[in-house]
Amino acid sequence: MAASPRRTILERRIDSSEGSFQALFDASLDAILIVDDSRRYVDANPAACELLGVDQTQIRKFRIDDFASPEHRAEIEAAWESFLRNGKQRGEYKLVRLDGTVRHVEFSATANFIPGRHLSSLRDITERKKAEENLCALSGRILQMQDHERRRIARDLHDSVGQILTALKMNLVPLQVRLGKGHPEFAKPVTESIGLVDELISEIRTLSHLLHPPLLDEVGLAAALHWYVESFAKRSKIKVDLDYPPNYGRLPREVETALFRIVQECLTNIHRHSGSQTASIRFRQSSREITCEVRDEGKGMAPEQAASPVLPSVVGIGLRGMQERVRQLCGSLRIDSNGHGTTIIATLPFSSDTRRQSLKGFGHRGV
Repeated sequence: MAASPRRTILERRIDSSEGSFQALFDASLDAILIVDDSRRYVDANPAACELLGVDQTQIRKFRIDDFASPEHRAEIEAAWESFLRNGKQRGEYKLVRLDGTVRHVEFSATANFIPGRHLSSLRDITERKKAEENLCALSGRILQMQDHERRRIARDLHDSVGQILTALKMNLVPLQVRLGKGHPEFAKPVTESIGLVDELISEIRTLSHLLHPPLLDEVGLAAALHWYVESFAKRSKIKVDLDYPPNYGRLPREVETALFRIVQECLTNIHRHSGSQTASIRFRQSSREITCEVRDEGKGMAPEQAASPVLPSVVGIGLRGMQERVRQLCGSLRIDSNGHGTTIIATLPFSSDTRRQSLKGFGHRGV
């Protein structure tokens, strides 16, 4: 029985569609793989075979798990059922080629693009990851250099400029006394000059401590925070509530510096941008990590900015600096913001064996 013209046309279209798919499949520069319900490879294009380091005739011998690094195999197992239910999945993982070399890949997968068959495309991002790691290392060195420079400038302001101003005041005081006795009309400007020197000494001391408070190195984070919060509240007229439990010990120097800078930047942003008249700072610590939460009741950030995992370009360098400090220490930074305020939560891990002698006498305190 001869095939109907309509059936012949459909068969041709199917053949043409399959041929087009096969051509795209073979020519794609991205690795494309097809797997079955047991996560076994059914087919792979030349780019996928090159990425995995296998011959196309061998691909059916392997499963997805065979090329995943040990640290990701449990994740793949746990995510598989969710992938089949949701139908889509994207992400990154480490892939171990047949020769043992490790490559970083990002993937996009579609479940049941035909029943029982699942399509996955992989892109080798190893070089990009290396570049990101190099950039991260450079950012870390810049932050270290910045902190070192702040320490140096703070010390120079306190030791050199501060001493010069003190000496100037000591020279002016005897002059003030003599002029007061013999030429009182000249004594007034000298007295005013001494007052200006006193103000300048105070400003220099404050600037020096803001650049790098000596309490941070000498006594620790708790003392530095209480000093900073108190002075900030006086300058800004913003009521700040600090909750730093009294039983916390010293943390590694880099963790204490990062937490102090995060609090400093948060309070600066509250003063400059939020319009809030209050702020609260809360610390919580476990055996292996410490969390700092800074909250205000201001106008907040745009929702799309606060929700973005990557800070957008309109966000200032202060928040980006906080994000980089946290990343350098393998921590996390979360921003929750709406029209009623902003909460920034920074969590930093630390090794319990690096903790030092506990500080006493610093507990909950409102300013």
